[in-house]
Amino acid sequence: MRRRTFLISSAAALSASAKSSVASTSPVQVEPESLDDGTRYAALRGSRAARSPVLFHFATTDLQSLDAKSFGALPADLSERGWTCISVDVPCHGGDARPNEPPELLGWRYRNDRGESITEAFIEKCSRILDYLISSMQVDPDLVFCSGISRGAFCAFRLAATDSRFAGIAALAPVSDLTALAEFEGVSEPVDKVDPESLKARRILVAIALTDPRVSTDKSISLARSIAASAKPNEAQIEIELKEVAGHVVDPAFVDRASTWLQDSVTSLSNH
Repeated sequence: MRRRTFLISSAAALSASAKSSVASTSPVQVEPESLDDGTRYAALRGSRAARSPVLFHFATTDLQSLDAKSFGALPADLSERGWTCISVDVPCHGGDARPNEPPELLGWRYRNDRGESITEAFIEKCSRILDYLISSMQVDPDLVFCSGISRGAFCAFRLAATDSRFAGIAALAPVSDLTALAEFEGVSEPVDKVDPESLKARRILVAIALTDPRVSTDKSISLARSIAASAKPNEAQIEIELKEVAGHVVDPAFVDRASTWLQDSVTSLSNH
């Protein structure tokens, strides 16, 4: 299968990038934790004693998002390399589900149709958790990243656009525009959108199938180009990884690239 990788700068340059490998990982334990105010989250802790890089990773529930057998292959690998990995329930999943609401993405549509931001409370929760991790010196405030799979990537985009402490986003098979989803058919102006201007100073990796009809590959590419267009020359650092795979999937090569990309980003930021 062919893979295509593009680097999009604010000067709109395109170039190829070589594939890199991910080291094998052993099972790690996902731990449920909470703040003093009761805010729940899940964590995978690397071997580094303090001030580690931190990844907020989202897919569905907090525990599933970090479970290597479910959606957590990326955080499982990074935790073996000394990272702290955190997750919370994405909206309308797990503890965020509400009685008498449709579940999951249908819940997103339900809240949107009632004029409610899907991600506002989610973002506030993540920022409180990051406040605690930084103040307790568990993570390095200059090495903060987020990632997500599909709907979780939409949450990651929204989080990084709001909280400037996030240096980069790895978006795997991402929802970049809610109007691409079948659940949002007929919605032209959703309450929650990804603002390209707010992401122009972030490092961004998008890995998606060459044709993903579920979330729209074209919309992901369009978002990347809009971010680059809003940036100053050479300000935006955006990589798009495309692969000819069937449909809406997270290919192992996407996880492989995201792991290496995040580690390379840490090295680059640490050297400045």
